[in-house]
Amino acid sequence: MSDKSFRDLRPIWQLALFLCLLNPLISQTFFDTRDTLKVLTFNLYGAPNSNWSERQQLVLDELTMLQPDIVGFQEVIQPTDSTDNRVAIIADSLLARLGIHYNYIYQRTHFSWGMWDEGVAIMSPHLFLEEDALLLPAGEFQRALVYARLVTPAGVVNMYNVHLSHGDQEPVRIGQVNAVREFVTDHQQVTPAQPHIVTGDFNSIPGSAPIQLMISSGDTLSFIDSWGLIHPGDPGFTMPATNPSARIDYVFVQDNVTATVVDAEIVMDEPGEGNLYPSDHLGVLGTLSTELIKLALEIHEPSPAATVAGQIDITWSIAEHDEPLDLSLLLSDDGGRNWDELWSGSDEVDVFTWNSSLVPDGTQYLLRLSAYGDSSFGQVQMTDRFTVDNPGNSPPELDLIYPRGGEDLEDLQFIRWGAVDVENDPISIDIQLSADSGLFWTDLVLDHDNTGSYAWNTLENANSTDYQLRLHASDDSATSTATTGIFSINNARDSLSDSLFQHISGSGGGTIRANVVDSTLITGDSYRITFDDSSQTETSYSVRDLTADSTLFTGVIPLDGTTEGPAFSGVRLLVFDHLEAVVDDARSGWTEGGATLQYVISLTSLSVDGNVLEPLPYPADYRIDFYDDIADTSSEALGGLEIPVTFTVGNLTEDLHTDFHFMDNDSNGSISYFDELILIEHDEAGQVRPGWYILFGLFGNLPEAGDVFSLTTLKPFTAADVFEFTLPELALSGSRSSSRIPVMIDLDQNYPNPFNPSTNISYRLSGSARVSLTIFDLRGRQIRELVNADQHTGSHTVKWDGKTDRGKMIAAGIYLARLKAGGSSRVIKLIYM
Repeated sequence: MSDKSFRDLRPIWQLALFLCLLNPLISQTFFDTRDTLKVLTFNLYGAPNSNWSERQQLVLDELTMLQPDIVGFQEVIQPTDSTDNRVAIIADSLLARLGIHYNYIYQRTHFSWGMWDEGVAIMSPHLFLEEDALLLPAGEFQRALVYARLVTPAGVVNMYNVHLSHGDQEPVRIGQVNAVREFVTDHQQVTPAQPHIVTGDFNSIPGSAPIQLMISSGDTLSFIDSWGLIHPGDPGFTMPATNPSARIDYVFVQDNVTATVVDAEIVMDEPGEGNLYPSDHLGVLGTLSTELIKLALEIHEPSPAATVAGQIDITWSIAEHDEPLDLSLLLSDDGGRNWDELWSGSDEVDVFTWNSSLVPDGTQYLLRLSAYGDSSFGQVQMTDRFTVDNPGNSPPELDLIYPRGGEDLEDLQFIRWGAVDVENDPISIDIQLSADSGLFWTDLVLDHDNTGSYAWNTLENANSTDYQLRLHASDDSATSTATTGIFSINNARDSLSDSLFQHISGSGGGTIRANVVDSTLITGDSYRITFDDSSQTETSYSVRDLTADSTLFTGVIPLDGTTEGPAFSGVRLLVFDHLEAVVDDARSGWTEGGATLQYVISLTSLSVDGNVLEPLPYPADYRIDFYDDIADTSSEALGGLEIPVTFTVGNLTEDLHTDFHFMDNDSNGSISYFDELILIEHDEAGQVRPGWYILFGLFGNLPEAGDVFSLTTLKPFTAADVFEFTLPELALSGSRSSSRIPVMIDLDQNYPNPFNPSTNISYRLSGSARVSLTIFDLRGRQIRELVNADQHTGSHTVKWDGKTDRGKMIAAGIYLARLKAGGSSRVIKLIYM
């Protein structure tokens, strides 16, 4: 991008940043005098292995900062990796995670480009008009085009969202643009709102989020790179002048004239200096007109902060107007995050009788009223919440604020919630924890005061990816429950050396590691690990202390290599087991002789007499030996022919001869170019199944007498597998250290406690380390950093004068002191009187 182009963009960026700061106010006052509209459009390409979770987070980052008025997005995904209403699911889960709740219009179509599905959506907090899903004219392309009328801060808008991906031919692309333009022009004639926006799909450049922001202010359309706005310095979507591989997938159409964007011309050939290039994803935008009358609306009853019960009259008024209006009255029970329509009708009505007993009691109710006509519109929302309190006791309102799901937690965390009781009864909080995605729950804390937060030291829990929290808020007679989504705990640990684990028996190919959680508890005992594979669903392991002659625990699952097992003697085990046998590539291939023929080992199903036989990944090692003369005959068990061959196949694990299905493409009785070999095995029911499949290639030396081909597998653990290990000293390896012993820390209770005005905090270090000693309040806010320095082995004492980092005295209450050193952490509670 030229310097001049960048200078031209600066006012747009400044405008976007200003709007971001202004947005919280706008969300309260809604349609003020500003004529600016922000439209954020993006494409979520849902192919397998497309870093889906990372792309979700990128979108969340953009939405959080930009706070757009309208969001349009598309998603294309393979059906085998999708669910019904995928776009709706994204709207519910992805956007709602940040409390950005949108209404949406959804149209899903199937089209004949391979086996892919498509979804498009428009979302906006201002979506109050009719909703309609339309299709582009047949003959051009069969793609979904979604349409909605929206009441926005810049006027009544007809918005269209479409996915226009097509081939590489430029005439086809131009035809698509023209077809959309004609479609929109024709449709404008039958819709009362004249302004319109049409957004298209955006090409995904690797390493960036396909997100673009369009800002309309008055009659001016501005397009900016929202990725660059959120991630300055990261290329993302950039102009071709600075990133020739980037393609700005936009075509602007304004009054049937191609628009100029950032001093760059729209071109239909390869991108050049200062040019934009319409790729296979296209968009068409029309101008926004703000020559519309903005109506003044007012809600009279219920009054702000009122408490209502039973049937009440909701009343309103609209300033003088010259045309008939359609009205829509919406209700929110969660402070404005979600809305439901209570009533819709004409402006001949100024009162609606509402039976409040049909909704739960609560303190977070809001009303919103919108009015719109052909040339006028308006909207008003209550600025203060009102309360619904009907006879009888109702459970407390409970909002679980943090965590919500999807987080990767470590160290000290603060569980946060909001709980309110309509009847003002005292509330107690129970917090439960599940480490297996909600199957089993354990109590984390019971009868906790309704302080809104709880300090949780996650270091006391195993690292795992399947945690959930469940909160219960009770007023003694009624209880509300809220549950998080699934989140992870991932604390940094030192790992014991793998050489400590001795594989005494068995042939399982999994791995075992041990993470140190508290080195002061290591006893030097010897331990034995055994496995139970009797279950048809999961293999578990047990640990026995050989020194103490006692079983520590049994039946531990899962064996996924990421979930830590129960703590014992200061360590937790990480066990990885293969769910089924897999090829050990390092030990498979031509192992004796001079053969180098290419090969691929895999699993493949086989059709025999009209029946499809699924492959069996048999847990065994095999050896193929080659001879000068006929040594064996292939089997007919899988529908093949008996072919005399110059090789044999043996199962080394079970010391058995192995039958095989041989496809001899050149009929020479030996393995050569493009030959196929399928080993034959039997499942637990005794049924014949195809086993490992070997496809030989075109290049390399052909096998001769004396050559050997080995097929070695990594096998699941069985009851025959036994490991033993001893912990006499710490010999560390892995992610955090290869030789050092972790620093042991002891944190004493502060003295005096309770204290006023000061207290002493003492701790001990077993080695030199970087030390952090920090004070937090119960809401998780840092109050004072007492130590942040390298310290030596020995005892240390720090005096805290009860002041914050800014030198102010703290308020009376409970505080937390966290000591971190050498990968370990300790927490104590302090009471200031």
